[in-house]
Amino acid sequence: MIYEVLVTARDGAQKTFKVESSAGAWRVDGDAVFVNSENALRDALSLLVGAKSYDVRRTIVAGETVIDIEGERFTVEVRDPRSLKGRRGAGAGTEGPK
Repeated sequence: MIYEVLVTARDGAQKTFKVESSAGAWRVDGDAVFVNSENALRDALSLLVGAKSYDVRRTIVAGETVIDIEGERFTVEVRDPRSLKGRRGAGAGTEGPK
C-alpha cells in the first residue's frame, strides 16, 4: 500500500510524505523505517522508531485529524492515491461544454 500523508504543523508549515507498507516493512520517502507499535488505548499508540520511543495520540477536531506526538500537535491528512485516480476517472468526459 502506498499513501500520501500531508502533515501541517501548528505554525502552518506543511510537508507531504510518501509512505509505503509491504509485508510489515515501512518506507517513508523511499527510506526504510523500522517501526514497532502497540495500541496502548483507543486512539493512542506507543511507537518504537529505530531506538526512540514515542507516545502518539489521535483526536478529531472540527473534522480534522490531529496527531499529538510527545506534546507537539500536527494536523494530518492521509490519502490513498489509488482512490483519487478512481474518482478522477469516474467522471471523465462528463464535464465541459456539451
